[in-house]
Amino acid sequence: MPSKWNNDYLDKMRKVGDQEADKIVEDLIASKQLESSNHLMDTLVRSDMQPSSKLPRELIDYLNTSGTVSDEDLKVIKKGQRLFSRHGHLILLVLVCGSLPTSYAARKGVKVLKGTRRLQNKPNRRLWETAQMVVNVMGPGGLSPQGRGVRTAQKVRLMHAAIRHVVLSESDPAWDIDALGRPVNQEDMAGTLQLFSTFVIDGLERLGVWIDSEEKIGYFRAWQVVGRIMGVCPDLIPATPEEAAGLNALIWERQQGASQDGRDMLAALLGFLKKDSPWPTKWAPGATIRYLLPPGAADMIGVPKHRVGRLAVGLVAKINRLLNKLLGPSLLSSMFFSRLGLRVVKWLIKVDRGGERAQFHIPSHLRTYWGAPSAAEEKTFWQRWLDQMLNVRSALMRVMSSYTTSSH
Repeated sequence: MPSKWNNDYLDKMRKVGDQEADKIVEDLIASKQLESSNHLMDTLVRSDMQPSSKLPRELIDYLNTSGTVSDEDLKVIKKGQRLFSRHGHLILLVLVCGSLPTSYAARKGVKVLKGTRRLQNKPNRRLWETAQMVVNVMGPGGLSPQGRGVRTAQKVRLMHAAIRHVVLSESDPAWDIDALGRPVNQEDMAGTLQLFSTFVIDGLERLGVWIDSEEKIGYFRAWQVVGRIMGVCPDLIPATPEEAAGLNALIWERQQGASQDGRDMLAALLGFLKKDSPWPTKWAPGATIRYLLPPGAADMIGVPKHRVGRLAVGLVAKINRLLNKLLGPSLLSSMFFSRLGLRVVKWLIKVDRGGERAQFHIPSHLRTYWGAPSAAEEKTFWQRWLDQMLNVRSALMRVMSSYTTSSH
């Protein structure tokens, strides 16, 4: 790990935000081109692909001119996108049940999420936005010029700047920069970037998924590029997975800790995940979270013990790993984690984000790989029951019609 990554350096990075994005937001608000930072966040969330005509010209210019990715990077990233094509539903499972809960154990950074109340009050919205970003980045062509992933990373960068403005100007009591650092500071952004990259790869392997080495590097490279687009300081973007592991360990050692904020955020997320789970599997989200989190983190944020459930999850992971070695990865599609991952995808397809926001976008070929339905195809138990009854009625009518015709 580079020697610059030490406590003194990271202490300084906690006081640093994102000068370029912060200046855009501050200038727009000062010139009355935006009503408020909250208005900016709402407008960016509602605009899911192309820059909205409602945005000020400065923002449209920023979105149209930033975020270029080299051809060399795109060539390597394609291999990581190949991994996402096969296992994207499991990657979303790791993000929802691993990456997000782990971030709640960062006792300082979690105060920003709690302070904006974006997840505590609307857990479905935060979950939707996070998952959609990953699909946009890792979907086909996501980081190519004008790709969905580039656009999403640019917007998240501006949303972070808007959050910094809201927290620093509107929080009550006033935000303590000396104790907490700037909201969404460089250390927190660097740590979060690892939760989307190396943590996901480690999580897949914990679930028993075999990963090709080139695909692993491609996935890692994709999030290096996203980090640059999102304004993470170049010095805080690791060059290799090994460097990333060292930086992540240092940040985790510095920032992990129990907090009521973290427990509140976990309760909101877990409540959402359990809401639509069939009764026999209500234990599965909590047990999977406990299995995927780093040692000690689950207790810090109050994840239920689920001793039997966690053992069951670990056993299934061992079975998956064994089947991968003996028979190859094709059997994963019928295993527990794939079904749980598809359950997460179905939640995202159905989730109500409110207002005029778009439906969860999954490229059609990814739906085919994962077996994920569209929003129109996802039906309740009673809708499926009614369809069956109508099918039976139609069949009876055909039989009766055939009998009547033959009688005459």
